[in-house]
Amino acid sequence: MDDDQDLSNGFIVQLIATSDGPIDGFEFDIQTENIPAGSYYLRGGYDRDNPDNMDPLDPAAWEGEGWFGSNNSNPPASPNVSRLYGQYDLVIYALP
Repeated sequence: MDDDQDLSNGFIVQLIATSDGPIDGFEFDIQTENIPAGSYYLRGGYDRDNPDNMDPLDPAAWEGEGWFGSNNSNPPASPNVSRLYGQYDLVIYALP
């Protein structure tokens, strides 16, 4: 979760998780009580082949990514997560 689309300048909150089995979906709880009110981008990504070498700050190395509010691998036009509670579903798209 971040207030811009640039991971190289930091982020508001980051969650990294691993799985050793088939993945049909994940559900995560992100602690948001210390995040200032505002609008944010919510982004997810995965690296299936190299879990020990995934660089969370280098999306070019990821196999897929997704942004909440987008119907492809591109971010939405503006930050659209403004409720810091509840459930947000996003789809991770394979990158070419």
